Amino acid sequence: MVAALLPTPAGAQSSSPYHPLAAGERVISGRLGAAHLVHLPSRSSQAPSAPVGPVHPLIRPRSLTAPASSAPAGPTSPETTVKAAPTDQTLFRTSALSSAAIPTKDTILEPSVSNNQNVVFYTANWSAAVSTDAGATFTYINPFTDLPPAAAGFCCDQVTIYDPHYDITIWELQYLANGVGNVQRLAIANGRAGVAGNVWHYWDITAQDVGAPAGHWLDFPRLALSNNYLYLSTNDVAPSGAFYDETLLLRLPLSALANPASTPTFTGFGSTIADVFEPVSGATDTMYFGAHVATTMFRVYRWAETGVPQVAPNITHPAYVDENGDGLCPSPDTFNMCGRSDSRVAAGWLAGGTLGFLWAGKQGVAGTQTFPFPYIQGIRITADSAALVDNPQIFSSNYAYQYPDVAVNAVGALGLSLVYGGGTVYPTSAIGIMDDVSPSVFSLMPVRSGDHGPSNNAWGDYLTVRPASGNGLTWVGTSYTLQGGTAGSSVEPRFLWFGRLRDDPFKPSVTGLGVAAMIGVSTGTAATADFTGPSGNAADYTTSINWGDGSSTQPGTIAGMGTAFSVTGSHTYTAMGRFTVATTVSDSFASTTVTSTATVLTDTSGTYRPVVPARILDTRSGAPFGPNTTREVQVGGFPGSGVPATGISAVVLNVTVTNTTAPSFMTLFPDSALRPLASNLNWTAGVTIPNLVEVAVGLSSTNAPGYISVFNNQGNADVIIDVEGYVTDHASSSGPDGLFNPLVPARILDTRAGPTPVKLGAQSTLPVALLGNGGVPSGGVEAVVLNVTVTNPTVPSFLTVWPDGDPKPKASNLNFDAGQTIPNRVIVKLGMGGKVDIFNNAGTVDVIADAGGWYTDATAGGTGLRFQGVTPYRVLDTRPMTKVGPYATPIQPQSSIPVQVAGTIGGGATPNSAQAVVTNVTVTDTTGPSFLTVWPDGTSRPLASDLNWTTGVTIPNLVVVKLGSLGRVDAFNNVGTTDLVVDVVGFYI
Repeated sequence: MVAALLPTPAGAQSSSPYHPLAAGERVISGRLGAAHLVHLPSRSSQAPSAPVGPVHPLIRPRSLTAPASSAPAGPTSPETTVKAAPTDQTLFRTSALSSAAIPTKDTILEPSVSNNQNVVFYTANWSAAVSTDAGATFTYINPFTDLPPAAAGFCCDQVTIYDPHYDITIWELQYLANGVGNVQRLAIANGRAGVAGNVWHYWDITAQDVGAPAGHWLDFPRLALSNNYLYLSTNDVAPSGAFYDETLLLRLPLSALANPASTPTFTGFGSTIADVFEPVSGATDTMYFGAHVATTMFRVYRWAETGVPQVAPNITHPAYVDENGDGLCPSPDTFNMCGRSDSRVAAGWLAGGTLGFLWAGKQGVAGTQTFPFPYIQGIRITADSAALVDNPQIFSSNYAYQYPDVAVNAVGALGLSLVYGGGTVYPTSAIGIMDDVSPSVFSLMPVRSGDHGPSNNAWGDYLTVRPASGNGLTWVGTSYTLQGGTAGSSVEPRFLWFGRLRDDPFKPSVTGLGVAAMIGVSTGTAATADFTGPSGNAADYTTSINWGDGSSTQPGTIAGMGTAFSVTGSHTYTAMGRFTVATTVSDSFASTTVTSTATVLTDTSGTYRPVVPARILDTRSGAPFGPNTTREVQVGGFPGSGVPATGISAVVLNVTVTNTTAPSFMTLFPDSALRPLASNLNWTAGVTIPNLVEVAVGLSSTNAPGYISVFNNQGNADVIIDVEGYVTDHASSSGPDGLFNPLVPARILDTRAGPTPVKLGAQSTLPVALLGNGGVPSGGVEAVVLNVTVTNPTVPSFLTVWPDGDPKPKASNLNFDAGQTIPNRVIVKLGMGGKVDIFNNAGTVDVIADAGGWYTDATAGGTGLRFQGVTPYRVLDTRPMTKVGPYATPIQPQSSIPVQVAGTIGGGATPNSAQAVVTNVTVTDTTGPSFLTVWPDGTSRPLASDLNWTTGVTIPNLVVVKLGSLGRVDAFNNVGTTDLVVDVVGFYI
């Protein structure tokens, strides 16, 4: 249905500016004492009921009358008809609060609400409740007993509001009067945790605090906010309760209310001229409030945060029919919802520089208009000039409209809650929106139809709408109806969260997707996606996991607390390959969908095939790599490399950078994949540095197989790449040839050792026997993994390692400068007699070699592990600014740290079934000449090293290491301190 704010012609307008307060209006000031702290008991069921029924009189029994000379009434306006609201208008939540949450009810329910994201605080006349799942469920709070007593005990009239600037929820409670007067209590909870944990601090305000005579009491509170202040509107009621003596507006600083240790001051304003004050929603640095002074006169006030209250001249408008507990809107069972309503101002707002106020009018004749049922009358006024804009109305000839409240959202749109009923309609709750979609009328949507009228002929006193916290574009509100009976026990309170579909406040956001295992041909692959669900209720979200092979898990299993959730699922692949896993999360209100993806490799593991080293790239004869440059490089099928074009899953390369012009790093990764957070080489300007790289291959930009991508970060660098071998894909890996057997590192060569140490000379070759040495068996071996280190070189030179008996290839494994100590990993095929040759080009140099594993040959019965390459991902970075993993400090001298590898989450995770891992290990920020040893956790540190360096250098090395029993390796630093970065490039299973 659509409810127009139907304008009637404007009456006399005043252009007079605001001026100081008039006679009969006064300024109030005071200070509250120390706050009281209270931690409310947790409740999940109904406590003993409080007295049922109103415990205070109707607060506005006196009538406002038009003066003798009234402004002319406008012509009859077309009635507001019940129609369907636009489909974009949505009730994101409409929850009935059970009798366990709101145990004490009456048709004078007076519900109020506030929310701090998913934490909702709901009050009714004699009950309160908390929700931590955006209003899906509520837990009861007993205002009679959970807070300490005051005056003659708790009464009624609770109101709540949330201030996002100071992150506080404000709860106003009214207490009964004793011989001195009564108390209105302001209770404050800080943050969501304060409301959810029932932790409040409070101050009490008495009638005497605001200068009222003894015996008077404060009644009918209303709350509103500006940027820095809370405004409390209330009435000073005489002891007889027959009428109110004065209407009041108090202002308190929000900063002081947020601080339990403060003693807030307050200022205030009182008037015996105006009717009940209504402060506006949507105020910023100036609060506006309004009240009747007659049925044809409205008075508006403004109060700047840095100023004093001011009043504008009375604004004359067409007369409305004053309602004073005499409205008539009997429903089909003859009971009268309008029998207690009155015309006090019920709603106020400031949007787009225009003030608006709404109140109830009675059935009857106003000027030339006839209203068969009570209706809603309004006024709109320019905020700056206090000039009348129009007098909108919401009315019908078929039923009454009553008890409106309006709130302004973050973009100046209006949200409305009201009740309608009478004639053939039982009391029914509805919401409305006025915004860019419906700029001149409230588009109304029924919420809940009642099935009875109230046997006490009473409803009210008010409903509540607030701008919802969170994205600030929606609203929370209250309503109620009678279901199944005519008495208060049949009242059904409701919590409402509404707005436009486009502004979905519960839209989830996926914060990350991890694949917890990747080997899926014979074992399950698990995926876990973390997401934020703003409602805090897992039941509001549905999920699915698409595994990329045409199958999906739907729904996924959701778990979590607060607004942090995760969805998990598992799947067993029946085919091999690379698949994109996509996790989708949708909320059930607006069907808003977000998706997160990750690439998963099923079992593409293969066996290793060494080749005689062959050069496939040397930019020294062409163009160097420039800054921030990525090139794709063909490896599979490269002429003369010995690497086939198809049937390969990874390659082993020796990569050297030279002629470097700036400090930089280089990353090698599968072609067509996204560049990962990882590096293979790190250098400073001017250095020449090598590293062994084992990298999975991918498809090129033209969809050709067997390609890698090479990225340079800064400056220029020439790049030299020599291929050392390749890993077959799963389908090409039959037979025992090329299975890997990891070793605890063992030293097999050190030219510094022995009684007569001999350096390797210029243009000299040193044969090294490997079979039966350092844990390598005496037979069945095709290739060996070595860590080769040079030290004490006298001139710049390079080493080449190749199978004994083969011609020396045009390739290098280590390049070094005079005096440099530098290691590099070498995977080398064995030659004649199980030997390899090591050649030094110039000068003399000491050479150290440690064995880390070996590969089987084609001999029947060979056993071992198969290699699975992945897109590189980082598992450790000890630098505080780029921390990955549990450490944020360097490794100390003579110290070791465990590094968790198996089971970690990343671009591809290493499964717990992995037996060994291939990592790129980099040391940086080094403070002394030292070495690093990496070995399986749970075993003794061996006499071996993986990296060697001098003070201040950054140096990487490929490390192939067996995993310990917990999927961990240990890293030892010898001298000084060093930061450590570890990137996984593959693993063995």
